[in-house]
Amino acid sequence: LNQFIKENSCYFEKYQSVNKTFIHGHTLNFFNRIRYDDFFDNLVGFKKLKNFNFDICEGSYLSYCDHQILRKLRNYLDKNKNNMVIFLTINNHIPTKLISETDLLKCKNYHPLNILDQICYSFHNQVIFNNALSKFLKQLKKNELVIFYSDTPPLFPSRERIHFEDFINVYTFEKK
Repeated sequence: LNQFIKENSCYFEKYQSVNKTFIHGHTLNFFNRIRYDDFFDNLVGFKKLKNFNFDICEGSYLSYCDHQILRKLRNYLDKNKNNMVIFLTINNHIPTKLISETDLLKCKNYHPLNILDQICYSFHNQVIFNNALSKFLKQLKKNELVIFYSDTPPLFPSRERIHFEDFINVYTFEKK
């Protein structure tokens, strides 16, 4: 990854001097994400996160709950440097289960959320994650950068996929 960034004058080249953290609630051996070690200062996955006693969020992959990870993310950031965090979410891989039934959105009243339980669960879980992300972003220090993205677009039958984009959204936040 580091070599690719240099050879291709990638956007990330300007972040060589900051503390770089990649975090994912699943095992980093899966899809060989461990190979990112040459670029990131902190590569955080399932093994490193186990000491926090997070809940396991059931779904397609065994993982810790993304919204809980956000609460402890500061533990992996350098207090004396600017930080760049890349957070790869996992809890909304289809099929997903409800993370919490607290404040469950009543999907039956909202189209297209009422088409399939999975669409409702994904939306509900995303709301929980977004609330945790909002709290984390309020704590950003000046010049810190956070990038998060979902692993894949949702895998629904064709007729339900019209409600989703066929690409992955990448969200970037930086406090100036």
